[in-house]
Amino acid sequence: MPLGIAFIVSTLASLVVSVTVTPVLSFYLLPSMKALDHGDTKLLAWLKASYGRSLQAVLKRPEAALAAGAVAVLAAAVAVPFFPKTFLPPFNEGTLLIGMRLNPGVTLAESSALAQQAEVLVKAVPEVAHVGRRSGRAELDEHAEGVHVSELDVGLKPASEMTRSMDEISADIRARLINLPAAIAIGQPISHRIDHMLSGVRSQIAIKIFGDDLDTLRGQADALRSRLAGIPDIADLEIEKQVLAPQIKVRVDYAAAAQYGVPTPQILATLQSLVEGEKITQVVEGGRRFALVVRLPETSRSLAGLGQRLLETPGGPIPLSRIASIEDGDGPNQVSRDDGKRRIVLSANTQGRALSEIVEDIRQVVGNSKLPEGYFIALGGNSRHRKRLRGWLGCSPSSPWC
Repeated sequence: MPLGIAFIVSTLASLVVSVTVTPVLSFYLLPSMKALDHGDTKLLAWLKASYGRSLQAVLKRPEAALAAGAVAVLAAAVAVPFFPKTFLPPFNEGTLLIGMRLNPGVTLAESSALAQQAEVLVKAVPEVAHVGRRSGRAELDEHAEGVHVSELDVGLKPASEMTRSMDEISADIRARLINLPAAIAIGQPISHRIDHMLSGVRSQIAIKIFGDDLDTLRGQADALRSRLAGIPDIADLEIEKQVLAPQIKVRVDYAAAAQYGVPTPQILATLQSLVEGEKITQVVEGGRRFALVVRLPETSRSLAGLGQRLLETPGGPIPLSRIASIEDGDGPNQVSRDDGKRRIVLSANTQGRALSEIVEDIRQVVGNSKLPEGYFIALGGNSRHRKRLRGWLGCSPSSPWC
């Protein structure tokens, strides 16, 4: 929206200046330019003469000219429903951005090695001029990512040296990278950022499944992905990367804790400070400052080590194992929410077909999907914002002109 407002304001300001300030400045600053008048060239003289004859013919029969203009406008209006529709026009930035996502938890060395293989494969594409890559992003970056995410910035040759379209080049790259054990998403730098701002996903289409149980969400996402894979010209279809991470689960026995007079919040706060660490002070070395953090060593952060940790009680210290059960388990590496509801996202791009047509096919597949009670699907990305724009313009859902 800020970009659109800035464009409209700058266009209107330019129009006002062109019809007010520019003529006045020309009148005062360019009177002597008449001395440089050298007459019209042959081409310009021919154009003026042809335009003059055409203008005279139109002025002799203005009704016919107006009727032809009205017919042209009517034909253009009738053709509008047959045009493909999208929220933003397709970009041609002259570069490509390839996103590669591995399972969370892989090391930087593994992620970098796989990205290097992809870099070699992409360089083999005839239209590619250069390739740069990065794995992960810093924590304070606006688009922070883990080391399991790599991005390839692909520079293409000038348009005069390219014999294939952007869609054909993207399809060639997808075919070369299809055997890599990673989810691939191909886009362009600016369009990727815009898609991320619109839906939180760097893809044109975002299908969000909402519900309470994470295992059910993952199962429904897998089932929906298999059905969406049959839609023609849908590309880069992937499920948000969520894996089960190993955890040590501590379950407090509230009755036992009450017998020893230990409040549950105190137990949790003590565990958090022991495991995650507690900042005690700062260490200053020259112009640098470091936080001094005290926490348990790695060897003590185990089932047996945590069970032997002593907690202070009114009757003296006791081991944690007396008031809590400690066991191995697993849990999600991340829990994503929108508007306070848990969700998982399927993302996709288009290739060779209009976005509006693919979205309609997706709506049919989603409409035929049966979800458990309390679960629902929302379609995001460009299609969602195009629907909102139709509402702002006063268009009905069935209107073919919006």
